Amino acid sequence: MAAKILEREVIVVDAVRETKDSTTLYLSEGDNQPEYKAGQFLTVDPHQFPALERWCLYLEKEKGRKEPVRAYSLASAPHEEYVSFTVKEDPYYPDEDPYPPLLSPILTFRTPVGTELTIKGYTGSYTMNDELESNAETILHGCAGSGIVPNFAIIKDELHNGSTKKHILIFTNKTWNDIIYRDALRALESKYPDKLTIIHMITREKKPELESMGARWGRPTIELLREVIKDPSTTAAFICGPGISSYEKKEAKKKGLELVPRFLETMLQFVEEIGIPKEMIKKETW
Repeated sequence: MAAKILEREVIVVDAVRETKDSTTLYLSEGDNQPEYKAGQFLTVDPHQFPALERWCLYLEKEKGRKEPVRAYSLASAPHEEYVSFTVKEDPYYPDEDPYPPLLSPILTFRTPVGTELTIKGYTGSYTMNDELESNAETILHGCAGSGIVPNFAIIKDELHNGSTKKHILIFTNKTWNDIIYRDALRALESKYPDKLTIIHMITREKKPELESMGARWGRPTIELLREVIKDPSTTAAFICGPGISSYEKKEAKKKGLELVPRFLETMLQFVEEIGIPKEMIKKETW
């Protein structure tokens, strides 16, 4: 029987700006010590914010349905003092998106320390399981943008618990300053050089000095995966990043258009092509 997902009353005890458009919120439940797995998520209902009341009503009228809760991956690992999650403000492109973002701007820029929130959690299967623990010797983390969040938690948890697995993170961002947890990741790699290797892929900023900081120009390729994965049969993959949305699929079907694969679809194709078993591949998107 699945565990019940609990509603929790929390207080924001810290709000740390990670990049120009992302913030990590640290939560306290008082004396309660929450139980969860690294890689899981929580949900936030936008209706609890007075500032969003009119926007919720407007969007619900336009969409003909109630505004749903939003899911956010946990950035924290169970051994850490506070549960945390990182929010990146969703962009809005009027020619591409039917509606502007509702909750992410509030959480990213207007949630100060002391804010009381109601959340639900913790749940999700984007986690290590018994099969992966038993069969995987290497864990490939393929992430783009805020897709790093659950993988950051998994990496921290594995390293803290003394896992012997080798973790390889291929992390794609537009610019060097867009890298969420950049300094924290660098510190982990320095502390665990035999267990963690990080390759930063930068797609819109070609500077020679970035190479000395572990960055490469462009997007991940299947050749890169073949370079870093020595034995695909004993490798598990956690792939998290932007994928084709259900709205895009619906619109493309309506117009008879063929969609171009995004990060998620491309990386999944790569890891399958190099021979990582399907049962050893996990994916997450938004």
